[in-house]
Amino acid sequence: MASLIQINGVDIPTPSSYDASTSTIVDSGRNVEARMIGAVIRDDVAKIELGWKFLTINQWSMILKLLKGTSKNSPKISAKMV
Repeated sequence: MASLIQINGVDIPTPSSYDASTSTIVDSGRNVEARMIGAVIRDDVAKIELGWKFLTINQWSMILKLLKGTSKNSPKISAKMV
């Protein structure tokens, strides 16, 4: 059976805990009249936090290598609903 989460097509161990949220990134500041001005930089930014009670050093190393990407080559992460 495939794992709950894959990074670049590689199954990673199923996390013991996880939390997901979305947010909007806003650039804001105050003008000389002390009024707040803001501009939306990006809508619906997803954040997923994963936690494991136990991972071997090899599993942790694999996850870190898979997540290390550049702006041109960011990792593709997929999750399955269970």
